[in-house]
Amino acid sequence: KSKGKYAFLHESIKNEYTNERVPCDTMIIGSSLDLKGYGIATPVGSELREAMNIAVLEMREDGTLNRLKSKWWYERYVIKLQLIFNEYSTLFRAECTSGTTTGTRPLQLINVAGIFYILIGGLALAIIIVVLELACFGRNRRLRYETESA
Repeated sequence: KSKGKYAFLHESIKNEYTNERVPCDTMIIGSSLDLKGYGIATPVGSELREAMNIAVLEMREDGTLNRLKSKWWYERYVIKLQLIFNEYSTLFRAECTSGTTTGTRPLQLINVAGIFYILIGGLALAIIIVVLELACFGRNRRLRYETESA
C-alpha cells in the first residue's frame, strides 16, 4: 500500500516475527534497541518458581527453546505455504528468511534517506531560530540604547 515508504518500531520479538511473514516486504535494520525477555508469573514464595527457572535454563542450554521457536515460527509457516503454494513454498520461505538467517542485506542510501531529511530539516530549523534570535536581540539592544541616550 505505501510502496515501502514507512518504518515501524516494535520490540525485537515482534519485529522478527513480522519479518518472517508473507508478503516478506519488511526488513530489520540495525540491532535491537532494547533486549528484554519474557517471564512467567508465579505467586510469591511459590515452589514452582525455582523449578520453572531451572527448566527454562536447561531448555535454553540444550537447544529445546530454539527447536520450539523453529517449529512454531518457521516450520509451521513452511507447511502452510506448502499447502498453499506446493513446490513454490521453499522459494517463498527462502525469500522471507534471507534477511535474518543468512545475514543482513546491505543498506542502500534509499533505506536511510529519511534520517538525512530529518537531520537537514533540523539543521535548517536551528539556523532559522538563531537568525530570529539574533534579530530580536539586536532590535532589543538598539531600542534599549535609544531609550538610554534619549
